[in-house]
Amino acid sequence: MPGGKKTITETSLVLPEISCAHCRAGLEENLSRLPGVEDVEVSLRKKQVRIRFDPLQTSEEMIEKSLAGLGYSIQF
Repeated sequence: MPGGKKTITETSLVLPEISCAHCRAGLEENLSRLPGVEDVEVSLRKKQVRIRFDPLQTSEEMIEKSLAGLGYSIQF
């Protein structure tokens, strides 16, 4: 990449099943393990997860598959 800068993408997804601190901790831990994920922020109040990631290392599809594997559905 020119100048050695990373390209970071941010996505926010609504997950209706988020309900407690245990959910938040599990999401943060599991999504942080995906390659290129820089930051995961979960809002219990909004039932939303915000993920900042390097699209050269992971994709929204990979994130969605990981969430499905954890038992979460995305509200579009």
